[in-house]
Amino acid sequence: MRRWTREEVERLKILYASDKPFEEIVKAFPGRSPNAIRLKASRLGLRRIRPPAEASPLIVKGGETKRLLVKCGVCGHWMEVEDAARGFILCERCGSPCYLPEADAKPRRS
Repeated sequence: MRRWTREEVERLKILYASDKPFEEIVKAFPGRSPNAIRLKASRLGLRRIRPPAEASPLIVKGGETKRLLVKCGVCGHWMEVEDAARGFILCERCGSPCYLPEADAKPRRS
């Protein structure tokens, strides 16, 4: 097991907290596995920026959206939402904020 250099740790601190895709971060550390990078980041207490969730209508009747099916952008968990008045919900699995579509967005018809 190769030790992390100071330069690698500093680079990891910058890249891990950025909005760069994780695949790009892995490329910045040749010879390090994705798991090694995640483990080092975890031990340093680093966090990734959480992207907003995707949201799409689930049930549409008469042009009115009854419920939404929301996918968390962080963990990928799908949730069914009936009350979308707040504009966001918290993911049931990881607790991330999941932003819902604008009220004037056109729903997908089923």
